[in-house]
Amino acid sequence: MSDGDKTPYRAAIFTAIPLEYQAVCAHLTNLREERIQLDTPCERGEFFAGKRQWEVIVVETGAGTTRAATRTAYIIGHFKPQVVLFVGIAGGIKDVKLGDVVVASKVYSYESGRADPHFQSRPEIYQPTRRILQRARAVARKDDWLERLKENFSGPDAAPKVIVAPIASGNLVVASIDAEVLQLVRSHFNDTTAIEMEGSGFLESASLYQEIESLIIRGISDLIENKSETDKQQFQPLAAKRASTFAFEVLANLDIAEQTATTKETPTVAGQQTDHVPPQATSQGEENQTSSLLEEFNSSLPEYIDKVKKIRHSLSQRTGFSTEQYRNALKWLDDIEKHIEQLLHPESLTPMTSMRTLLVAIQKQVRDLKPELEKFRRPFPFIKSPRVRRPKDNEYDHVITLCNILLAGLEQWLH
Repeated sequence: MSDGDKTPYRAAIFTAIPLEYQAVCAHLTNLREERIQLDTPCERGEFFAGKRQWEVIVVETGAGTTRAATRTAYIIGHFKPQVVLFVGIAGGIKDVKLGDVVVASKVYSYESGRADPHFQSRPEIYQPTRRILQRARAVARKDDWLERLKENFSGPDAAPKVIVAPIASGNLVVASIDAEVLQLVRSHFNDTTAIEMEGSGFLESASLYQEIESLIIRGISDLIENKSETDKQQFQPLAAKRASTFAFEVLANLDIAEQTATTKETPTVAGQQTDHVPPQATSQGEENQTSSLLEEFNSSLPEYIDKVKKIRHSLSQRTGFSTEQYRNALKWLDDIEKHIEQLLHPESLTPMTSMRTLLVAIQKQVRDLKPELEKFRRPFPFIKSPRVRRPKDNEYDHVITLCNILLAGLEQWLH
């Protein structure tokens, strides 16, 4: 992006898989590839709504909350959009039919909780920004978006509905009505209409930026209660098309101020002072200190990754930690957290908002993992006692997933 780029309206639309990416690109003209540091497809195109021209960045994040979070942080920091959308498909849970469109009024991160002895939900809840959600509600009340869709409907009930309701998000593919995670969602979040794999990560990063509008729009491609049958009907392309069409109708009707040279600097991050710092305002000593901290962290990263893999390997054995293994694991995680805290010092990465956001995400992953290790500690390595409760396989699986999420964040930074 050149310094002379003065496009007044800019949006970034994130997708998880190729067919979603293609459905979004179908609405754009003058598409050209954007080469960015992340190993992910990214293109820039134009969208015209009346006299207003939007520049739209399209990104394919891949599946999973962590990949969505890290790529959202990077794209926001790199392109400085006014609006970010996650558009794609989802599995319907209740009150929806195939081909309907769901706008997320909020997102439950269903994997947050404590498994001791049974999983106790402590959900993280993420919300879109109020203005764009209100605009989506207004667009949903009308049928104008169906004209943009250009489909022929045989009857009044054949047209898709737009439902504004909560969704659930996590890193697991839910393929059966008997899946434990589905029972968890239904018992703890019974107003959930759909389930997907990227929304919580996307909104976790987007919510750090107070001045950016954010929203999730999903087309229902399958129904969990009959997934194998609905998958055969190949509803994924149709659901992706409808979700992207509704997204562009929202964008066309969204009233926001033009982007100026001033707002194209670093946006405000919640809880942080991130005004743009001119190069001349930063002392040489601060620059050298930041460079030294980054170099030290980058050089330590392969070792940190290796040690988290050792923790994951110990968990995969299903035998728990010896006292020494437990102490080592906590020390390794403490080392990572302390190093990140140094980098997150207000004077270290203030102008580098996207880097801060990724570090905050990694820091949270470390803090989520540390307390979970306690339940796998063997207090007496050589004595088997019937009084010591043995963790269940699903508890091991849960914490192994936390390790995988942390590894994904560390490896994302490395690349």
